[in-house]
Amino acid sequence: MEPIAAMYTNVRRNGPAFKVDCNFPDSSFQLGFGDLILNIPLKDFLMPHDANAKTCEIGAIVAEKAGNSTLIGGAILNHVISIFDHDNKLVNVANSR
Repeated sequence: MEPIAAMYTNVRRNGPAFKVDCNFPDSSFQLGFGDLILNIPLKDFLMPHDANAKTCEIGAIVAEKAGNSTLIGGAILNHVISIFDHDNKLVNVANSR
C-alpha cells in the first residue's frame, strides 16, 4: 500500500486508510498477475471524502490481520474481465481495455 500512497501528494494516514488531496497526479501504476500486466490510473483509486471533493481516500486498504495483504477491489475490477470456473476451481482474468 505504501508504494501506491507515495504516488500521491499530501498523504495522511487515518488508521488503515490513507487520505490524500483529490488533485491527483496524472499517472498510473502497474500491477501484474502472471503474464497479465494492468496499468491502473491513480485517479481510479480515489474516493471523495467530503462534499467539496478536496479530500479523498485511496480506495485500497491494508488488511493487517490478513498477513498485511492489501485489498484493492473496485479499482482493479474495473480494468479486468473475470471468468469464474467453479467446476475446475479456476479464475481467469484478462485486461478489459
